[in-house]
Amino acid sequence: MISLITCTGDRPECFARCERFVNRMYGLHGWEWIIVDDGHVPTDMPLDLPSTHIRRPPSTDVRDSFRENLKAALTAARGEHIFVIEDDDWYSPTHVVRLGAKLDTFDLVGEAHAKYYH
Repeated sequence: MISLITCTGDRPECFARCERFVNRMYGLHGWEWIIVDDGHVPTDMPLDLPSTHIRRPPSTDVRDSFRENLKAALTAARGEHIFVIEDDDWYSPTHVVRLGAKLDTFDLVGEAHAKYYH
């Protein structure tokens, strides 16, 4: 099982884009998507993707928000492999397949030399 986890809150445009990226990923067999949301306005959840929505009370501190959302997601995750899917990053359709193959050899994998746009 693969677990995708996304921490979000009050970012509807970002989350809608994230949903499109997850929806077009392939190689997701036996997977779950855990979305933890602590926004003041609940995030619209995906209708056609297998997902679990965890609502938390809004946090006043950005670091606390992410840390507590991540803890809630990791506690709920059942996957042998866990992928953090940020709501404000771009993902290729092959993201999980490409990095998942490396998890057969390494305990932790990630991206290097990412381009950041502000």
